[in-house]
Amino acid sequence: MPTGPRSLHVISSLRLSSGGPTVSVTRLCEALNALGAPAEIATVAAPGDEAPPRPGTPIHAFPLSGPRSLRRSPGLDRFLAAEAGRFDLIHVHGLWQWPGVSARRAALAQARPLVISPRGMLEPWALAQRAALKRLALRTWEGRNLAAARVLHATSEREAAQFRALGLHTETCVIPNGVELPDREPDPVTEAGRSVLFLSRYHPKKGGDRLIQAWAGLWADFPEWRLELVGPDAEGTRATWEALATGLGIPAAAIRFSGAIAGGAKDRLLASAGLLALPSHSENFGNVVLEALAQGVPVLASRGTPWEGLEAHRCGWWVANEVDVLRETLRSALALPDLERRAMGARGRRWAGEFSWSGVGAAMVAAYEGLLAR
Repeated sequence: MPTGPRSLHVISSLRLSSGGPTVSVTRLCEALNALGAPAEIATVAAPGDEAPPRPGTPIHAFPLSGPRSLRRSPGLDRFLAAEAGRFDLIHVHGLWQWPGVSARRAALAQARPLVISPRGMLEPWALAQRAALKRLALRTWEGRNLAAARVLHATSEREAAQFRALGLHTETCVIPNGVELPDREPDPVTEAGRSVLFLSRYHPKKGGDRLIQAWAGLWADFPEWRLELVGPDAEGTRATWEALATGLGIPAAAIRFSGAIAGGAKDRLLASAGLLALPSHSENFGNVVLEALAQGVPVLASRGTPWEGLEAHRCGWWVANEVDVLRETLRSALALPDLERRAMGARGRRWAGEFSWSGVGAAMVAAYEGLLAR
């Protein structure tokens, strides 16, 4: 019998191309359900959206009405008005779109506490995009949503600090995303990959253009290595990056672009990499870093991510997001003996073991119970 708090999770989209929240929210709900804390998801579905990646949690998807950018759905509004009372609390993931408004209204109408996970959308780089519209939103509908929240959820201490810097002094819980460890340990001798893997959305935020520029000054010195960029396209960014690589004279043998990948194929791709690179301008977490570490792969991450622990745990590099710095860090990483690079990956895998989804779920249940007790 369920014994934990019953939560409804509201997210504007579960498209794979929406990025990390699609995975982290569905996995979080699975963890909550496994712990006896019933969780369901309510979302908006538009024509052409991919199916949710993990159907193990009850998902209520309602058709989009109006502009895609708002993700508004009268069906979602009706569902929330009718069903919010079944849950102990409402948990919203993400900002700037209409489902957050709908959830806030339903939570207030049914006297249910509201939890909000901004999911990186209050980070400085994110706020600088369409800045005028976001300033307006913070003065109006999104400001009202945040003011109504009883708890804000951050996935890192740095994200929590950004809440305070913006004057948001609502109680904050810091709970990271989780990861599933593979069943087997990687072999540090036989599984030394020869790819620098960028596994993320094709999106300006992710900094893939800087990685390509860095690679332009490296590929000739490391002909056995290849840069691989893999992920869903956003806003036509892939074509821009492909043109950049061509203009820089990087031959096809030294770089490869491909589309979205998931499930076992994604795990195998990660496990076969020699190094993961995430040169993002901004990340509140960066799921792929943890996924790579779980597969025993060292990571090069920019200081736009909250992964300074890569250096403390001796499993990667955390560097300034500048082309010259990326290039020279990559040069040092690729010049390492395979055994040393894989030893770094093994240390990273041990660290990743601290981020189990069961532990993340238990932390969230404790946060919910504390909120409800108050």
